Amino acid sequence: MKKSKLSLGIVTALLSIGALAGCNEVTAADGLVLEYTDAQGNKTSFTAKELFGEQYSASVASTDFDAVYEVLIRKYYESGSGKSSLQSLKDLAQKDVQGIKDQAQKNSDANKTSYQEEFSKLLASNNVENVDELYEAKLYAQEKKKFEDDYENDEMVIKMRDGDGIFSYSPTYGTGNDGYLYEQLPYTISHILVKFASATNGEHAQATISEAESRKLGQLIEALAGANIEAGGRTPANTRSAFGDLASDKSEDPGSKAKFGQLDVMDRRQADSFINEFKFGIYAYEAIYNQVNVNPEKNAYANEEHLVPDGSGDTYTLLNKLKFTTDATYTDKSIAQTEEEEAKLNEGEHFIRNYFATAAKQIGRIPYGAAVALATESVAKNSFNIDGTETKMNWEVNGNSATFYPRNILFNKYFNNHRVAVIVPNEIAYNNPSIAHPDGRLGDYTTEDFVGVVNKEFEDLPGFSVNTKDVLPESVLGQDTNVLTTEKGQVILAVRGGSSGSYEGIHFMVIDRSALDQYVELSETVPHIAKSVTKEEYEANKLTADVTSLSDFYTIYKPGDSAFPTYAPLVGGSVKTKTTYVNPYVTKDENVYSDNAKTVKEKIRTYSSNKNTFMFQTLIEGEQIQFADNEVANSAKELIQTWIRSQRTKSAIESEESFDDTWASYIEYLTAMDEARALNKDGSQRLISETCAIGYNKTNSNSKDPSYATGIWATGGACYAK
Repeated sequence: MKKSKLSLGIVTALLSIGALAGCNEVTAADGLVLEYTDAQGNKTSFTAKELFGEQYSASVASTDFDAVYEVLIRKYYESGSGKSSLQSLKDLAQKDVQGIKDQAQKNSDANKTSYQEEFSKLLASNNVENVDELYEAKLYAQEKKKFEDDYENDEMVIKMRDGDGIFSYSPTYGTGNDGYLYEQLPYTISHILVKFASATNGEHAQATISEAESRKLGQLIEALAGANIEAGGRTPANTRSAFGDLASDKSEDPGSKAKFGQLDVMDRRQADSFINEFKFGIYAYEAIYNQVNVNPEKNAYANEEHLVPDGSGDTYTLLNKLKFTTDATYTDKSIAQTEEEEAKLNEGEHFIRNYFATAAKQIGRIPYGAAVALATESVAKNSFNIDGTETKMNWEVNGNSATFYPRNILFNKYFNNHRVAVIVPNEIAYNNPSIAHPDGRLGDYTTEDFVGVVNKEFEDLPGFSVNTKDVLPESVLGQDTNVLTTEKGQVILAVRGGSSGSYEGIHFMVIDRSALDQYVELSETVPHIAKSVTKEEYEANKLTADVTSLSDFYTIYKPGDSAFPTYAPLVGGSVKTKTTYVNPYVTKDENVYSDNAKTVKEKIRTYSSNKNTFMFQTLIEGEQIQFADNEVANSAKELIQTWIRSQRTKSAIESEESFDDTWASYIEYLTAMDEARALNKDGSQRLISETCAIGYNKTNSNSKDPSYATGIWATGGACYAK
């Protein structure tokens, strides 16, 4: 293996020395350093030479904790108490090696290369140099997995999830850990993706979409609002589709589509596969608005009561862990006015927290009328005759440039924005030209209206009937109205996501369970409206209502297991399963529940990069690992403890820096987008005015000669592309 010389020496020493048979007490004899006792009470002893090889020194012990950890595990199975499991682990390792050999042969056949060439590539990717080292690597991986699996039984995983004191701060071992739920702030999100295969990557002002994409985007929003699509999206439909049903039917994200829109658990780890617009859009929304509502009866998805977890006091809040540290910075050169400001910005002295100082940068607003327009034929089509007899214009506008098609002008203005937004019941100038500029002149970025005005027909749609005014008050929206919600009352967030690949499109997101809501109760009626409740209400009703704490919600069990959360209603008191991440919807496929439970368990087990140090600490404090009473053992123990303290401090700093860096990257992207869409200093702009879309089909001639166009479309007019 491509490991340090020390690590190789340790493994060699381990394999050559073998077990110290019959040693049941930790003494100074034979240079013993520590003794490990497994769950069955079996003991395995280790010498300094086994743990540290011939090169034992202070620097060795403090820098090669992983090597010590490896030796402990290897000897436990090689010649210690776990020896009975060794053969089965070897068999699994051999299967792993054979699988890599088989893959090398497949690659060779596909690439028309030699087997040895492909096998060498796979060896390198596994950080080994030959097949013997590959086998040893796979064997240790299997041994480590079993060792940790045995340690991390259900009881331990639950403690890791809830932060049940097992990872508390210690002056001996340093930084503590409050458990998965608090440290990682898991969110459960449902999602609908509308892809734009034809949209230009990274184009913020003049992207183009197809006729089909225009219609599917507009009609999906109409369906989310519970509108009659056939009637133009202005009147309620006979039956409103649930968000999950629309996800199952319309979403173009195959993974979540199959699960009624439900995504994998989203937490703070940067390795999670969520694009910044999605993840940090939700964090921005939650960090700014989830503290607003103080009346849980009005809306379930924001409640100040639950920002501070039980027992944490006033020192810090969950809310702060969603955001960035106070000294985090980003660069926005577009706002620099002087050379001095420019220099400061180049030095990274613009604070992230300042970015959200204005409501305009906190959250976007998409007028529902823009969706209605995109769904109509006159907008979705490239062009059409005034008399409606054909679907192609009698004259070509600007060389028939797709940039000037009404659908693209409206898409760029209202949807091509990577800032998370809510949908408001507003009409736009295209729906009602009377609300455009009174004199019909062309608008620019500074005078153009991007929100529209409230429309009574839209307000009366079911999707705008739930009170969201305590979450997003008039001071935020600039208008006294509700925003679009699901049938359950969940605020629907929308964002233009991705710059390339499979996530390119508009993402519609609802927060099924916020990490900030400690206790939530679902009603028995359909749809199951959620209500945030206090801890006291939870304790009073947890046996008789579908009310869950975060711990209940992220259960590691599946329905049918004795430990799965259940309740018995006071009326018709048969036992029912509570609604959790594991069983968000009813299915006959039991594998769905099992897979979800495994997902939660694996998330908890892998959330901490320092898990092995906490394991070491708990084994020592639980006296499963005991150090000998001699100078070498005491020195080794102190050095390992010192290394653990420094490693945890280092990891905590790096984690926060990484989180801040990603925030900064996201905000810098948004500022670059704003600059690309804004009015330039010379008065020009790339974002085409909505007035051009309104006047696109107005001409007094049937000639294809564009010189017959009138007004703003005439040669040299405001919408004429020079």
